[in-house]
Amino acid sequence: MLLAAYRYYCLDSTGDLHSAEWFEAGSDGDAVAHVKARHGDATCEIWQDDRLVATLMPTRLSA
Repeated sequence: MLLAAYRYYCLDSTGDLHSAEWFEAGSDGDAVAHVKARHGDATCEIWQDDRLVATLMPTRLSA
């Protein structure tokens, strides 16, 4: 399976960048799963080159 290069940018609750990383994944779905598993509590954008793959919203909210 060929892997493609992706990157993500995640924001904290105040809108500041708190995480950014390059990674490889076999598909857009794999890329989304990768970021959700690590940053389910943040707003994140996933990019492949200049294509926005997905914008993820927090799944867990702090009280």
